[in-house]
Amino acid sequence: MPRAAVHLVSLLWVALAAGSVAANEAATAQTDALPEVAAIATDAAATAQTDALPDLAAIATDAAATAQTDALPDVAAIATDAVPLSARDILHRALENRFDLDALAEIEIRVRSRGGELDIKRARIASKRVDGLVYSFGRFSYPDELRDMAMLRLQNADRTDDFFAYIPEQLRVRRLAMPQRSDMFVGTDATYEDIERRQVDDYTMELSPSRRIDGEDVFVVVTLPHYDESGYERVDYLVAKSDFAIIEQHHYRMDQPEPFKIIRSPRAHLVEMQGHLVPMRIEMTDRLLGTITELRIKKIDINLSLPDSLFTTTSLSRERKLPRVK
Repeated sequence: MPRAAVHLVSLLWVALAAGSVAANEAATAQTDALPEVAAIATDAAATAQTDALPDLAAIATDAAATAQTDALPDVAAIATDAVPLSARDILHRALENRFDLDALAEIEIRVRSRGGELDIKRARIASKRVDGLVYSFGRFSYPDELRDMAMLRLQNADRTDDFFAYIPEQLRVRRLAMPQRSDMFVGTDATYEDIERRQVDDYTMELSPSRRIDGEDVFVVVTLPHYDESGYERVDYLVAKSDFAIIEQHHYRMDQPEPFKIIRSPRAHLVEMQGHLVPMRIEMTDRLLGTITELRIKKIDINLSLPDSLFTTTSLSRERKLPRVK
């Protein structure tokens, strides 16, 4: 029985029990006392019953209103579920799920060339949202020639981002010129554009027919970047219908019917953490170069408290160590 209905029944039972007590007192008064007393008791019982009626009506009205109010969110939820999702709705949920978190991670980057040679880099990285902007700090631990090299990126709302690097051999911090978005990031298949935090307002978009990948139904959101200096004419986001996880991204260049780069986040390596689906492995394939980059997250903590002072050039110059990942 709904909670509001139980509340109403309880109050009705109390009111009717009070009327019953009054009626019994009237009957006893008629038998054991003077007629006048019986009449008084009878009048009292009638008055109690009469006075109770408005209260019962009010109770019933309030309970009905409460039941209607309590039901509204459920009705709204049903209505929302019934409304088809737009391309914007789907992409917003997918990007929020992927990027709206702070993180500290130990990562390994594996780059395999067309000839099969394997290059491995390891680093500890941290990212934090500060006033709606993303700050990132990373320090390499492998290979030896990159050990203790660190990079800092500070996103800006009204101008290009700030990049800084610490070079151990030079013992100083250098401000880096803002790279082109299409430039490769530290010898991988990822460009600087690929590692930027994307927003739905960066694109115009539409929905294409749904597809099925590895037995999973996905939305296909076709986007056209309209920010400056994009290296892509079009990016397709393939988003799982079950939980809005980004399963694949297909990147196209001008007048190419097929994507030249595919970024995959295999379902087997998606881990649920605090309401987010975190990809512990991301695979990038450049079909033109014949190279493959694999990002492996060895350990990760999310939404932990990272001090703002970590994301400063002072932290770079002092060779400040990032906290250990639990």
